[in-house]
Amino acid sequence: MAAINRPEAVQCIEHLHGALESKKICISVQRVGGLGDLACASKVVKILEQNGLECLINTDKESQEFLKNIFYIGSDDTFIDTKSIASKIDEIGLFIVAPYTGSHFHLAKYEKPLLFLHEYAHSFQLLDNERFFFGKYLEHKTMGFGPDDIGILIDDELVKYCFSEEAENRIRCLSELTDDVLIKAIINTDDVNAGIGEFEQTSKLFQGYSDSPLFAENFITAIAELESEEEKNLVFVIPGDGFSFGEGGIERLRQSGIREIITRNVNDDSESRHPVSDEGKTLTLVCGSIPHGEIRMLLKASERCMLTTGDQSVGEAISANKQIIYEALAHKERFGKQLNRLYGNSVSIKSDCRNLHDDMKAILEAQRNNSAAWTKINKGICYKRNCAPRILQLASSVMERHATKFSSKESIQPYEGEFELNKRYLIPPKDLWALRISTETNKSDLPGYEDFVFRLYSFIDAQTCLIVKQNDPNL
Repeated sequence: MAAINRPEAVQCIEHLHGALESKKICISVQRVGGLGDLACASKVVKILEQNGLECLINTDKESQEFLKNIFYIGSDDTFIDTKSIASKIDEIGLFIVAPYTGSHFHLAKYEKPLLFLHEYAHSFQLLDNERFFFGKYLEHKTMGFGPDDIGILIDDELVKYCFSEEAENRIRCLSELTDDVLIKAIINTDDVNAGIGEFEQTSKLFQGYSDSPLFAENFITAIAELESEEEKNLVFVIPGDGFSFGEGGIERLRQSGIREIITRNVNDDSESRHPVSDEGKTLTLVCGSIPHGEIRMLLKASERCMLTTGDQSVGEAISANKQIIYEALAHKERFGKQLNRLYGNSVSIKSDCRNLHDDMKAILEAQRNNSAAWTKINKGICYKRNCAPRILQLASSVMERHATKFSSKESIQPYEGEFELNKRYLIPPKDLWALRISTETNKSDLPGYEDFVFRLYSFIDAQTCLIVKQNDPNL
């Protein structure tokens, strides 16, 4: 990703620099499940930093290690955990939650401008307690350009290479890999220069992401069937734990001319072999944890068809001009439909698909027969739906909104034994029991509080926010 020089973005960058007054933007990310959330956060950080904006990154210790070692961002000076935010608050001018994965209540008490960013065009609604806590400080936006009009985090470096004539020599990009175990697992030799030359003559390299071994298996077997007339060996790099092929998959590979399945795990530099038939070519599956920088090099080096899932693998695949198949998990089916509309073809397959192999093979065949059209669509997506300018515009707008409309701040009060109507109070749980509030009626049976209604919400950092209102039968 490079500095953005589009006119609409340049003005936002200039405004951000002025509004922040040399303060930093704090990106807050909570990892849920895999590494996709961290990939998204890392790209947002890079967009901001490459446009001259200083960033801090708020996340847990384990995620900090992932960001440093896999996505190559951050340092001991830029990472802060939740407990350390207070000591850095004077340096922070804006919080960005990217991507939004749930409640970030620990940010409410700092009364700073806050931007919740959803990936693509997801349209999740804020919870009532989020609206109450963050209120005037919050902008809640999608990286897309409308409810079903997706925006994508585009990798400009991948675009520059993969849409150029240089991409015809893609396999040579393997020489840019820095992980010796990974390169050996792919080309099967320590002699990189000679090995890449031989690999180019004898093998084809494919890449994919999958949450399901079944999806990965059917992607591999569908490719093998389409490549059955070719003599070249097949190599697939699919990060994760690896898997064993089922009996049906083994039979498809046998009929596709596969002699042996070789599985290499880069985590422990191990290798296992599974004979399939007496003659034919080999199929190698490379698995394990692969740093993001190496993944990007493999995107340049691999064949165009690619299995994707989740969120960030899609943007990278499009940036690399891939012809994608999208594994749509249950909570990603809407995004899968949005991709289908973008391409005017079916590229998304639901996780409960009954004809998985046949559907996947049909998509791959259609893509091979219409390669030029796919390039044209991918190129249009990279320009028209690059959401980097939108992120800068949203950050600029939340700073402007905060400065112009909300200069008078209403804070959450510390609880000191007495209440005022329609105020918010932070109450440690150890003090809450003394108020004797019923969770059924939201009322206290203490003398003097008969006419009050209490609303309780929990914070992540084990404090409770309480709002006190007059008794109202409509509440």
